[in-house]
Amino acid sequence: AIRTDAAAWREYVQNTRRSRAYQGYAILTLCRAYTTLATEKQVSKREAAAYVAEQMPEKRPLIKQALAWRQARDGTPDEATYDKARRFVLEMADVIEAQFPPVRNVP
Repeated sequence: AIRTDAAAWREYVQNTRRSRAYQGYAILTLCRAYTTLATEKQVSKREAAAYVAEQMPEKRPLIKQALAWRQARDGTPDEATYDKARRFVLEMADVIEAQFPPVRNVP
């Protein structure tokens, strides 16, 4: 279910265009999906953000922004932040798909 939900964000991310808070939500949701698959533990979005920032330092600045956007509930539309959020979501969905292939039940 986590892999499917992460993949679905490739399309859902379009709905974040008008809200930085929603863009932050999308980024943090993908952080949590990745962290849950990597650690096999369900953690908060904040904990997941810290985990991904540690594992992927190049993503740390945007993750930090996403945390601020969510906390501020900033609904300001901004194409620049949308493009960053969209790229992050697409990249993380690809990483999740590549690193965590589906488990097949073997009879």
